[in-house]
Amino acid sequence: MNAPMTEEEARAECARLSREHPDRETSQFLPREVEGGWAVVKVALAPPLDNLTTETKAASRPETAEDPRSSRERNVPHPGF
Repeated sequence: MNAPMTEEEARAECARLSREHPDRETSQFLPREVEGGWAVVKVALAPPLDNLTTETKAASRPETAEDPRSSRERNVPHPGF
C-alpha cells in the first residue's frame, strides 16, 4: 500500500488518474480518508445506459369503470362509520 498523503494530494492524484488512467472510462477515482492521512480508491462505474438495446413498454391502463352505486348510495355515509 502506498504511503498516506494529504487530502489535497489525494484530490490532485484523483484528477490526474481521471485524465490519464487506462481504466478512466470504466472507473472513477475518489479520495478517501484512511488511518494517518488520505488515499485514492478506484470505484467501478455501472455500464452506460446507451448499451441497452431492448425497450419495455408498460401496458396501457384500462379505463376506470363507472361506479355502479346510485348517487344516494355514494353520498350517504355508511352506518358503521
